[in-house]
Amino acid sequence: MLIRSQDKTILVPIGDGGIQVISTSGYHCVDTETPTHSYTLGAYSTKEKALKVLDMIQEEHVQYLRTENGTAGFAFIPPKVFVMLQDSEVE
Repeated sequence: MLIRSQDKTILVPIGDGGIQVISTSGYHCVDTETPTHSYTLGAYSTKEKALKVLDMIQEEHVQYLRTENGTAGFAFIPPKVFVMLQDSEVE
């Protein structure tokens, strides 16, 4: 799955490094894939908002193909791109 930053300038795959919430001036969701670089993907006014966005990414990442009878199929279908929400879009 790819993550697109709030300002649309960064597109990164979710890899082994993952995304973490850091607190600087506000709360930032940061890609930690590359040890020498980190990319701010989104900035939020509260820690709760930042964590909610991480929850949404997690929910999208673990979706499975559903069969007609509602059971999970064997095919894992990750969404193509998750666009980071703006602070005002997170409730």
